Amino acid sequence: MDNWDILFEKRQSIPFSEHYVSEDNEKKKEIAEKYSAETANLYLLLDDAYEVLRQCLVIVMVDFPEGSYQGAAAGVISNNLEYLMTAIKLTNMGRYSQARALYRNVYEALVLMKYISLSGNMELLQRLQHDVRVSLKKEVYSKVIFDKEETDILARLWNELCEYSHFSVGSLTFIDISDELQIQANYDLARILLYMNYHVLNSHCYNGNMKAMADRGSRLYDDMSLREMRMKCRSDYQNARRQLSLFGKQVVRLFVSKWKLKGALAEKDD
Repeated sequence: MDNWDILFEKRQSIPFSEHYVSEDNEKKKEIAEKYSAETANLYLLLDDAYEVLRQCLVIVMVDFPEGSYQGAAAGVISNNLEYLMTAIKLTNMGRYSQARALYRNVYEALVLMKYISLSGNMELLQRLQHDVRVSLKKEVYSKVIFDKEETDILARLWNELCEYSHFSVGSLTFIDISDELQIQANYDLARILLYMNYHVLNSHCYNGNMKAMADRGSRLYDDMSLREMRMKCRSDYQNARRQLSLFGKQVVRLFVSKWKLKGALAEKDD
């Protein structure tokens, strides 16, 4: 039996959509049984960030005008949670490269939001809000002082993300890498980006004054105060950071560190 016979025997009388759904269901069951604990941990991080974001949004809607940094950052963080949830679900269906294609958008948005917060460059924010294309290399990396090791870390991460965002052999689904390696790589990228998203939320979007305003309210989250909920979230994210790969820890450490801007010293950090 040659390759054509094998192909048509396998797909005989089965529509593409039916085969696709059936294949997804088989993979989903297999992955769910093996990686339920890791998936639950990722969902916990998503839920934590969402609850802190809800606190932030109450203050943003009341006290910040349309077009403000806080409003834009909150919108980005919310979108990122949806992107990351979708990527995790795709990974758990065995659609590894499709999941990774979503990660680049999350990364670009977070780098820009942190840079705008530190630099106060509202003109750049307005360009983004008007869908003007922005180059990270020109608008951010050229204006932040990174050493050689830091530049290499950023380049490696960028190459990993871009490989799955443009057409290439790597962007196809039939990569000769084991499912386990694919899943672990995607989970690690999800944890990296979740932590970066949390950092922008907790250190740049939802600032100290906003948290103080929220804490003066009397509303409780279940049996916790708003501050206790934020502390729970922080603890969960610190635990997740310890579970990262060595490369993941390097990326997160670089992202949450003080960024020295050319001509100015960034004061905010994690």
